[in-house]
Amino acid sequence: GIERLVLMHDEPVTYAMFNKDESKLLTISGDNKLTIWDSQSGNKLHTLTEWAHVNHVSWNPTNNLILTGTERNAAIWDGDTGEWLQLLDHEGPVLEATWNQDQSLILTAGGDGLARVWDAQTGQRVLSLRHGGQVRTAKWINGERRIITCCGNDAVRIWDSTTGEELFSLDHSGVGRLTWISDESVVFTAGNDGSVRGWDMASGVLLYSLPHDDVMADLILSPDEKYLLTAGFNYGIGKVWNLEIQNEIFSLDHPYAIGGALWSPDGSTILTYNSEGGVVVAWDAMTGKMLYTFEHNDEWIDGAGFNQDGSQILVYGGDSMATLWDAATGDLLFSMQHGGYVPYATWNQDESQIITVSSDGSVGIWDIQPGREKPSFVHGEVVTDSRWNKSGDKVLTA
Repeated sequence: GIERLVLMHDEPVTYAMFNKDESKLLTISGDNKLTIWDSQSGNKLHTLTEWAHVNHVSWNPTNNLILTGTERNAAIWDGDTGEWLQLLDHEGPVLEATWNQDQSLILTAGGDGLARVWDAQTGQRVLSLRHGGQVRTAKWINGERRIITCCGNDAVRIWDSTTGEELFSLDHSGVGRLTWISDESVVFTAGNDGSVRGWDMASGVLLYSLPHDDVMADLILSPDEKYLLTAGFNYGIGKVWNLEIQNEIFSLDHPYAIGGALWSPDGSTILTYNSEGGVVVAWDAMTGKMLYTFEHNDEWIDGAGFNQDGSQILVYGGDSMATLWDAATGDLLFSMQHGGYVPYATWNQDESQIITVSSDGSVGIWDIQPGREKPSFVHGEVVTDSRWNKSGDKVLTA
């Protein structure tokens, strides 16, 4: 059965995560404290105190260091002792922070208009990459030989990760979303002018120009990467593009503004859902024909997803329930009812159970067959997040 450990905090918990080997838990609370716990006993091991709101936190791959990004700076902590090791000083909020693969360097994206590369051992600044505004994302690409940075009111820029030289920029105004071909040879950008563009990552040459005339809610490649789905937020129109011939092959007329979209694992079906109005629509990905719709009582939908083989669809949101549907027929399999809105739901690893969390403080564990609820947990606060461990015998809720 599911084990239960209660981890007491002085303020509401805003985030919780396992480390890589799941021997420890890390929680963040509203008083800017990060607490490390033993995942077997629930014993508190260490408390790390930050001096500003925490925007980002991650373990390194070997589980012995913790990287934090706050409204003031980034920092490295010893995950075994809780000791503060290095301060990585930005002149503004740190919005992202990532290790490189061998853990020798750290890349940060700052609200001060700079992305920076740091020596992870000494905390010394190695490179500063300057933008014209807040850097919202910074990532290693092309085997860490390059860095891509994105600033909402400036071009996307590509940098040499060794010298810091700007190699080229992708001239697209107000980029809100990025997505890559898996080999990182092409990046697609969605701008605030309603266009989507695809760029050669070796040269910066524009390869695709795909007009959509809407702000993008989602920008998603098909599993075989031959098609691109662009989902417009304001007008409820999704478009599917054949990348080989660079043409729109059909559009999807969703009944409301689209809040999110996704492909089924085999690429045969597309789902679109709206943040208001409570409607999920399934479409044939080859023809654009509407297959069926699910309705959630005119309330907003927080998320929807396929299981691993694409046979089931899980939907959750503002009408106090999560629902499970047959992906082939569109039939409702069962509903999972709570007393408040459901901001998150997910399967366990073998997909025999679903966990749901609710604003009423409850957490439900449900058997897929026959849709029976197992004993629930009750929190004293709103529950906004949960995750299973790999073996499925623990659930972490926050």
